[in-house]
Amino acid sequence: MNINAILSQKNIIFVLLALISLRFLEKQYLWTILLLLICCLPQREKKFTLNVEWMVLFLSFASYYLIFQTYNGIQIENLISFFLGPLIFYFAGSKLIKKSTGNKEFTFEKVVIILLTGSAIFATLCIVYKLTHMSLYDTQFTQADIFFSMKERYVLNVWNGALFHPTNLNSQYIFVSITALYFIQRVKKVKQKIWFVAMLAFMVWGSLTTASRTNLYIFLVMIIIGYLVNMKISSKKSEIRIKKKTLLKMIGIAFLLMVLALLWNKISQTFLSNTALFNRINSENLSLEHDGRWERMERVYSNLLNYPFGNMPFPHAHNLFLDIARVAGIFPMVFMIIYFFMITSTTIRFLKNKLISQEVRLLGILLFIGMFISFMIEPVLEGRPYIFMMFCFINGMMRSMVTLNHKFQETNLKTSQKSYINNYVIGMGEKK
Repeated sequence: MNINAILSQKNIIFVLLALISLRFLEKQYLWTILLLLICCLPQREKKFTLNVEWMVLFLSFASYYLIFQTYNGIQIENLISFFLGPLIFYFAGSKLIKKSTGNKEFTFEKVVIILLTGSAIFATLCIVYKLTHMSLYDTQFTQADIFFSMKERYVLNVWNGALFHPTNLNSQYIFVSITALYFIQRVKKVKQKIWFVAMLAFMVWGSLTTASRTNLYIFLVMIIIGYLVNMKISSKKSEIRIKKKTLLKMIGIAFLLMVLALLWNKISQTFLSNTALFNRINSENLSLEHDGRWERMERVYSNLLNYPFGNMPFPHAHNLFLDIARVAGIFPMVFMIIYFFMITSTTIRFLKNKLISQEVRLLGILLFIGMFISFMIEPVLEGRPYIFMMFCFINGMMRSMVTLNHKFQETNLKTSQKSYINNYVIGMGEKK
C-alpha cells in the first residue's frame, strides 16, 4: 500500500479521533492540538471560510471561558475543554467532508463507527480494570470523599487508575445507545454484526454494573424514533416492503419487551439481583417525580437573574444550557441556545436532502436527537467535554454535506437552464 495514502490527512484524522474516543493516556488535549495542526496543513486551496454556526459557537465558548477562567484560573486542559476544543472539532469535521475525495457518506459513517468503538472500548476496559484491581479500588474509594452507597457504581480509569464517575463513564456508551441497532442492520458481514451486537451487550452490562439508566432509556427511545423517521423518509412505493419489514421488527421488539416485563420478577431475582442497577432500584425511589435532576434544574433556573455571570454555589444541573449559566452566566447560555437552533435547522435540511442516502439521513437524525436528549438530562461540559466535542465534529460534517449538496444542486440547475436556453436559441434559428 502507498505510504502517502496511509499517511493521508483523512487517515491521520481517523487515528486522532480513535485516540480521543479511547481517552488514550488521558491526553485528549494533546490529540486535539494535533487534530488542529493536521487540519491546518497547507492546502492547494488557500480560501478559508467559516460559517455562521461556527461563529456563534465561538461566541458561546469565548464568553464561557472568559468568565470561567476568572473564577478558576488558566490551565491548558481547561483552555481546550471549555474554549478551543469544540471550535477545533467543528472545524475538523467540516474540513474532513470538504476534502474527502471519495464517498462522503462512507466517511460520515466511518467517523461514527470510530467514535462508537473507541468510547465503548474505553468504558468497558474501565469496568474490567476495576474488577481485576479491587484492592486498588478499595484504597482509592476510601481516600475519596464519596458516599459509601455509591461505591459499587464507581469504576477505575484504565489509563491512570483514578476513580471514574459512573455518569461520566456511561456517557462513553452514548454512541452505542444511539446507533448500535442502525449499524447491526446496516452492515452485511456476520463478523461486523457480531461486533456491534457485542458493543450493545457491553453497554447493557455497563448500565447494570454502574446502575445507570440513561443509556437504556435512550436506546429504547431511539428504536421508536428510528422507525418513525424511517417511515417518514421512505415514501416511494418500492420502499413499502422495507417499511413492512421494519414494522415487523418493531412488533418483534415490542413483543420481546412485553415478555421481559411479564417475566421481570423472575429474571431480576435470578440474574440481576446482585447488580448495582437492581440494588439502586430497590434502595431508591427512582420515579420521575423523585428524580433529583428536576430539583437541580429548577434551582439553577430560578437563580439565573441572581447570578447573571455564573459562579453559582450549586451542583450540576444535569442540563447543558443551565450548567453553562451556572458556571459562566446568561450570555454564553443564550449563544449556545442560538447555536442549537441553528444546528437543528441544519439537521432538518440534512434529513430532507434527497441527494443524501436514506440510511445516512436516518443516522444523522438519530445522532442529533439522541445526543440532545443526553445533553438535556446529564452534566456535559464539566463531566464529559470531549463527548460534546464529538457532537460538534458531527455537526461540522452534517453542515458541510448539506452545503456541498446545495451547491451541487445550484450548479446542476444553472447547467440545465443554460442548456435549455441554448437549445431554445438553436430551435428558433432552425425555424427561421
